[in-house]
Amino acid sequence: MSGNSTSAIGRLMDRVFPIMPDFYRMMCDQCDVAVKATTAFVQYMEIGSDEVLNEIRRLEKEADELKGRNIEALYKAFATPMDREDILRAIQTLDYVINYTKITAREMGALDFDSDKYILEMSVLLKEGVEALQRGYNKLASSPALADEDANFARAAERKMEQVYRRALVHLYDKELHTNLLTQREAATPADALSMALDIFRTREIYRNMYEAADHLLEASRVLHDVVVKIA
Repeated sequence: MSGNSTSAIGRLMDRVFPIMPDFYRMMCDQCDVAVKATTAFVQYMEIGSDEVLNEIRRLEKEADELKGRNIEALYKAFATPMDREDILRAIQTLDYVINYTKITAREMGALDFDSDKYILEMSVLLKEGVEALQRGYNKLASSPALADEDANFARAAERKMEQVYRRALVHLYDKELHTNLLTQREAATPADALSMALDIFRTREIYRNMYEAADHLLEASRVLHDVVVKIA
């Protein structure tokens, strides 16, 4: 009788005070998908295959489903190990980074555009920044104070991406360079000049996507830093 009573009380307590979901694990799971996505993204910049593009799309869909489950768990949770808004920001910012791998790769495919050294360099830095976030979120449950070093590394990766972006724009809009390229062609035509201008526009679009991805990486690093400050 006492055992049944204890069991009944336990069930009642579970209904009134449900077990808190493992939000640390949830954020780590999102980081894991983000690392896979950015790894595939770098590979796409290196070889540009449709198979890798399809993998990026699959990972982005997987990330969307994971984000949806995590947000639903957050809304239903009676208690959380940290500020609810910080958990939501962490979920969203990690997903934004993944979204930009798909957006950029898909636009490159649609525009029939090949990567260049600047895009490849930025994609590698993006991957390194996401890997730092993965390391940081994996430390939150046991050694939160140590995770700030990883947040700083991710911020540093974003700053390097911005520097590469500026170098890329300087090269892209180098008038003398493009003029020389045209004059080196035999019997260059207005169509050649138009083709070069369209290439510049296409390239600028991809550079801008990489800049946006860097911006979301920066925001994700700030979220990790904010969480560390509050719980360490």
